[in-house]
Amino acid sequence: MVVRDKEQLERFHTVLADADNLVIDSFSPESALAGMLTGLSYATGKYAVVLPCDSPLVSTALIDYLFEQGVGCDAVVPRWPYDYVEPLQSVYKVSSSLEAGKRVLASGKNDFRSLLDELGNVLYVPIGSLGSLTLNLRTFFNINTLEDLQEAREMIEVEEIG
Repeated sequence: MVVRDKEQLERFHTVLADADNLVIDSFSPESALAGMLTGLSYATGKYAVVLPCDSPLVSTALIDYLFEQGVGCDAVVPRWPYDYVEPLQSVYKVSSSLEAGKRVLASGKNDFRSLLDELGNVLYVPIGSLGSLTLNLRTFFNINTLEDLQEAREMIEVEEIG
């Protein structure tokens, strides 16, 4: 897991039992893309999954599917019908994504769309074709407010009861 700075690292160490895999972001400017590049620079596999810290209901079946589809690609990215992409629930080829990301940052950009444009072989997977792999789209639910947190708790409770 990539954290912003030493202060955030110390806070995470107080709440995570096994925080050995925490690293401080080493790219500038501070952005989700910079955090991803830091994570990729520590990755040991050929491919890596990138996940947001605010989406607790990630579907492991979706991630498995994206890894399966990713062979030979630079990235596998879910895409909504209106062309919005989910770059933070995607699988990336480590070497090509790290190099492309460095070029994007060097050009003064720090967004995922620029990274995806820079990569040579991106497979976009229509979200509508993913069916039950997305847990009825809950995998893309993120928490930004206390109300969102309560809604996530309710979704989990319904799943446990059902």
